[in-house]
Amino acid sequence: MAYLLWQRGIEALAKAIVAFHLNTSMASIARERYNSDAANALQKQAEFYRVKSIDLLTQSFEDDQLYTRLLLCAELQNWSSMTCLSMAARFHHIGFIAHPAVQFLLNDQWYGIFRFTASLKGLVCWLCCCTSGSTEDDTSTTILNSAYAYSTRHAVSRRWSFAPNYNGRKSKRDHNHSIAPSSASWRRQSLVPGGTMSDALDYSTHEKLLLVATAPVVKFWLNAFFFFAFLALFSYVVMTQMTQQISIAEWIVVATVLSLTTEEIRQIVMAGDSEGLSLAKKLKRWSSESWNLVDLLGVLCFFAGFAARNLETEEIPFWGRIFYALDIIIWYLRVLDILSVKNFMGPYVNMVGRMLWDTVTFTVLLFVFVTAYGVASRAILHPNKELSLNSAEEIFSYPYWQIFGELFMEEILPDCSVDTPLGQHCETAYAVVLLIMAVYLLIANVLLLNLLIAIFNNTFSKVIENANEIWKFHRYELIMEYSERPCLPPPLTLIMHVSMMIRWLVYSVCNVKAKKNTMKIELDDDAIQLLRTFEDECVENYLRQQSLHEQASLAGMVQRTSDRMDSNVSHLEQLQMSEADTRRRLKMLGST
Repeated sequence: MAYLLWQRGIEALAKAIVAFHLNTSMASIARERYNSDAANALQKQAEFYRVKSIDLLTQSFEDDQLYTRLLLCAELQNWSSMTCLSMAARFHHIGFIAHPAVQFLLNDQWYGIFRFTASLKGLVCWLCCCTSGSTEDDTSTTILNSAYAYSTRHAVSRRWSFAPNYNGRKSKRDHNHSIAPSSASWRRQSLVPGGTMSDALDYSTHEKLLLVATAPVVKFWLNAFFFFAFLALFSYVVMTQMTQQISIAEWIVVATVLSLTTEEIRQIVMAGDSEGLSLAKKLKRWSSESWNLVDLLGVLCFFAGFAARNLETEEIPFWGRIFYALDIIIWYLRVLDILSVKNFMGPYVNMVGRMLWDTVTFTVLLFVFVTAYGVASRAILHPNKELSLNSAEEIFSYPYWQIFGELFMEEILPDCSVDTPLGQHCETAYAVVLLIMAVYLLIANVLLLNLLIAIFNNTFSKVIENANEIWKFHRYELIMEYSERPCLPPPLTLIMHVSMMIRWLVYSVCNVKAKKNTMKIELDDDAIQLLRTFEDECVENYLRQQSLHEQASLAGMVQRTSDRMDSNVSHLEQLQMSEADTRRRLKMLGST
């Protein structure tokens, strides 16, 4: 029934994504309740709709690339004003995000105005030269046309007058045009609300620089450069002598961490604004990203150190330096997120994260054996010793370092040649502890460490199998993050945050809806109807091709033969029943 409704209803692409998520969630719940049969059935249905969503996206991308872009970014009123793209990311549909249709869209979002010029010379000419007498084939004019389309496409507050010349399915030959919104398949006047295309060509230098500065790729590398400068300055602060007087370098570090803190607050507040989420749900969504938790830990550790170094009365602060030293480790780990933008580094960063989680799970197992051996050995060797803080070192520290070959034989084992608390049982205790140590090291060094290696191999195999798709999914999150970030890097971000706060207060007082730069397009009723017509035709084309493929396949032929045999058997049974009924009636007539 669900599949029939998917075939006949509207918004098929969105419903396929939602069906994938619902079945996956229900399978997870059934698995937690140890209902493996229901979990397997639901997971099979989830895989079915996962494939359907990807296949339908492929079909629409082959039919018309521009309409596919609108299909991905159009606001869906029936689904909490989300888009197909945001739903796929929210529901962790990795295969959907890794699809070429989505990746082409993300590339345009990532490079911004830079995707319209192949050289730095063309960009400089566009920034510096006047373009009023240029033809449309001129590089500068092409950049200007596309720049306006780029700036218009990402303005959520502006309703699109969508009027592409869609007349049914086109051949692939008709789709060899550019996939930019300023393509010839669009009516150019529809991109310019209340004006003509010539109005869009009249750009000031400020507007051109703004288009360059707001490109996510520019924001990313500018933030990366300033972050490395922050690490260098923070390292200088930590490694030089720290006095009660706060230096200028340390104040710059404080301002940078403060700007990073306000940026995290901005992300929490603005997360899911278009979906109307509550603050608790925004905080939950923000905390689901592991790097956000790393940032939170880094911020808390830094301000704890800053408070400690100001509260200490010593001439050279000690605890402040300790917190700073621990904090800079966290910020250096943040470099991994910067490296993950490259496709040859991203999968390895993902592997490191997954293996760290595997290590945490393994540590729980190791803790059981370490504690068992530590408590037993201490109880045998020190029967009369009272418990103290040093007991924890004897129980946990010695067994842990023994795994790596540091046995501490002289410190742990007693010298039976002198008088000891063990008395005449000293040699027996010595032998028992050696036996326990031998079994413990055999389990820890051979069994557990090889288990950890096997777990790592399994994680590596899983990640490397889908490394490219996983990297593309995390790349989507990175692109969306830097699409929303202010164009100024820390610590200059504080200026942007103050201006955002003032703008938010003004909009709140004046009851004006704030503009947001997201990949969401608000369409009018005619445009929605036209887009649904395109989507319905894509569904029909997909189902038709699927039916032809099934008929041509060997499995399809076997299935059709089986269906015919079942139909013939059913028909034969009906004939036999009819014959038996006829004989019964004739027998009744003969008896009368």
